[in-house]
Amino acid sequence: MMALRRVLFTIVVAVFSTLSLSVAFLLGRSSWENERPSQPIRQLAAYELARAIPPHGLKLAGRDDCTPPTETETALLQTAVDVLAFPHEMSRSLGNGSMRLLSSPLIRRGEEAVFFLCDDQNIFQTAQMYIQENEHLLKGRLTEFGFALIGRLPSPSADLARKVAESAFSDTPQESDSLRRDLRPLARATLASIKGASTPYADRAFSEITIENSMGTGAAQIAVAGGHPQALAKVELLMDQLLVSLPVGGPVPWDQRNRLYEMAQALAFAGPAAKDHVGPLKELMNREVESNATIFGMVSLPPRRMCPLLEQILQVPITETEYTYCDPSVGPFGLEQ
Repeated sequence: MMALRRVLFTIVVAVFSTLSLSVAFLLGRSSWENERPSQPIRQLAAYELARAIPPHGLKLAGRDDCTPPTETETALLQTAVDVLAFPHEMSRSLGNGSMRLLSSPLIRRGEEAVFFLCDDQNIFQTAQMYIQENEHLLKGRLTEFGFALIGRLPSPSADLARKVAESAFSDTPQESDSLRRDLRPLARATLASIKGASTPYADRAFSEITIENSMGTGAAQIAVAGGHPQALAKVELLMDQLLVSLPVGGPVPWDQRNRLYEMAQALAFAGPAAKDHVGPLKELMNREVESNATIFGMVSLPPRRMCPLLEQILQVPITETEYTYCDPSVGPFGLEQ
């Protein structure tokens, strides 16, 4: 019996010793960590509005470069829309998958070419009705596909517009669901695309306009779309100043090109009202720009992505302008990246 007690006593002592050492280690580690200098939180890179093709949040009317969908492709879209007839609490992942499918144009891949399929407006009208009735996209945080889908709806609801504005003017970065990107610039472009939604935010957006980053150019898009009386003149001035600061003779550097593209998108939100402010856009289109050719580095190309923007502002066929590279039958082919 005494031997058993000694064994039990030894075990208890060993356990308490181990616990004491563990507690001491944890307390010491906690103290050491508290004394360490805090590490800065890694900043999220801003979403590059200029990289989106076509520009997110900018609906270009009259596009004829799409291919009519087949009966099977139309049935696929209709199936995705039918899922949205169920409340979000029921559809869950299936509903999210349907909205992701609807958030970007369907693509048909041929042997030698890729075809973007035309949108069926009736299908998107139905999708909009179901999204509004069942409060899809209103719960949780909006990410890329949510902004893209809202930008494609014929007339998003006021509730969706407010949801977009909350992200657009949030004081904290809105992280994407796939890449470490701050989605606030994308939210701003999407807000600008919703007819009438930018007006309440035009004054604040005007005060935040800058050509230094996509947050500032996104603010310009909202200010122009919201009808701020000084927005077009400010966009024109900032574009002029940036163009004048660039070296003469070489292509427009990639970063500056992106900011100029985003400001050009802001002009396009005004449509024909921007006719008297297209001077810097035309100057940009008279130059070549850097395009990212991945493993080949930067190459110089004409700014063909500006062609539909100028066409939307001037309200004339782009083939009737002096920019021959805007004619789809004239090379070089392909859009700058």
